[in-house]
Amino acid sequence: MIIATIVGKLGQDAEVREANGHKFLSFSVASNTRDKDGNTHTDWIRCTTNAEKLAEFLKKGKSVSVVGELKPSIYNNTVQLDMRCMNVELVGKKEE
Repeated sequence: MIIATIVGKLGQDAEVREANGHKFLSFSVASNTRDKDGNTHTDWIRCTTNAEKLAEFLKKGKSVSVVGELKPSIYNNTVQLDMRCMNVELVGKKEE
């Protein structure tokens, strides 16, 4: 099990979804890194949590910190990062 902390911006408004009679919240976080040449690379982490009441606060462009179980997978020769979040926190300035 890989437990990670990701800080980034929401790529879209969070969505409440339902599967097998259980509701959950789904959202994507963009995390940017720079290589030694100064080039920026964006990783997208697909997040889920059972805290669907957070949907009203998790809007596109908001900065968040998420902690949870990270599960990398490969789909069409592309690495995908999925996270089952245990903690979601808004970060940044109060007016944001």
